[in-house]
Amino acid sequence: MAETRKYYRALRNQREEKGSKQLLTTESKTA
Repeated sequence: MAETRKYYRALRNQREEKGSKQLLTTESKTA
């Protein structure tokens, strides 16, 4: 059970990192 929790946490972290990178790229384009 703990292993799956780690797995989901890693997936969520990757998704958040991708989202923040996209936000940074869009902000730099508009700025």
